[in-house]
Amino acid sequence: MFCLYLIFAELAKKLELVDDAGYIDIDKIKTAFDAAADKTGAVVQNIPLLGPVTFSKDDIQKLYTHIGKAAGMM
Repeated sequence: MFCLYLIFAELAKKLELVDDAGYIDIDKIKTAFDAAADKTGAVVQNIPLLGPVTFSKDDIQKLYTHIGKAAGMM
């Protein structure tokens, strides 16, 4: 499992989804999801162990708000 974390961490860095402190930049991820949802409607993500999960634009906003509150950003 740790190996999977290392792969994700490196991928997140290459995609510039982490900030200088090493934290995931939820604003960048939300912007990308919103853009995809604007183009195609609901966004389907293949999540390991869960399989394909469909997110509507409302789902993305709810998740963003929940993460922001949990992180003390909102």
